[in-house]
Amino acid sequence: MRRFFLSSAIIWMFMILIGQTINGQGPQQSPEMTAAMGLVKEQKWTEAEKALGEVVRKEPKNGRAWFNLGMARHSQEKWESAIEAFKKTVEIAQVPAAMYNVAAGYARLGRKDEAFEWLEKALNSGAAFGTNISADPDFETIRADARFKQMLEIVDRKKNPCQYSAESRQFDFWVGDWDVLVGGKKVGENLVRMELKGCTLVENWNNLNGGYGKSLNSYNSSTKKWKQFYVDSSGSMLEFEGGFKDGVMHLEGETIDGKGAKTLHILEFHDLPDKTVRQWWQQSTDDGKTWTTVWDSIYVKKK
Repeated sequence: MRRFFLSSAIIWMFMILIGQTINGQGPQQSPEMTAAMGLVKEQKWTEAEKALGEVVRKEPKNGRAWFNLGMARHSQEKWESAIEAFKKTVEIAQVPAAMYNVAAGYARLGRKDEAFEWLEKALNSGAAFGTNISADPDFETIRADARFKQMLEIVDRKKNPCQYSAESRQFDFWVGDWDVLVGGKKVGENLVRMELKGCTLVENWNNLNGGYGKSLNSYNSSTKKWKQFYVDSSGSMLEFEGGFKDGVMHLEGETIDGKGAKTLHILEFHDLPDKTVRQWWQQSTDDGKTWTTVWDSIYVKKK
């Protein structure tokens, strides 16, 4: 049987939220509630159920009490009454942990449609981050159902959003271990790796002359733009922002030198049909009237 269905930190935050929004007293509680929570901590479920029942009779809007009453009942396999208590919690505040436990109760009762309805609601509301539905014995009765795979996908999408984001995958053509050529001559090597579960590309540049640099490249879903931050061993730093269109990652930036002179930058990565990549860097010192190519290279995958 389950005891806590999300991390203890999330449960604690839930309790604080209930106290603030419903009782207006923050984490303060009555002596009766304190005593009841002591019984919960000791897992004396029969006594806890009785004590919490008295608390919710006197404090029907105490969401924390309803939640723990549901835990006490569920731990005694009183599925129906546990569901009732958890639903009371959801009525007071849309708590993912309570939704999850409603689903668990329905699964224990073999009421699959209701179990999946509440489980989907719970996972989409935040419960996906603190649970392992594949290992939870409460869902043993529904694990063979085809709909369970859909629940697993919801969990994976919530935990790994970048892997499912089409925008975050736009720059994947740059991932690889590359020889970098200028005019057909090798000038360096660049290892570009996907990290943070697909949320960023990390560039590791090595110039054959001894310099090296790194960049972080990520899609910002809020601004709808790609961002690159580059720093090299000489201390130079560059920031670019832009987007992907028609096979080209187009990024723009601006730098100011020590004398206050402004330089505009355009950095492009072209996804070429032969699986090579062209990196083309242009600069303008006259506010974009004219542009000069400062770097034009071809990336070839190492054999």
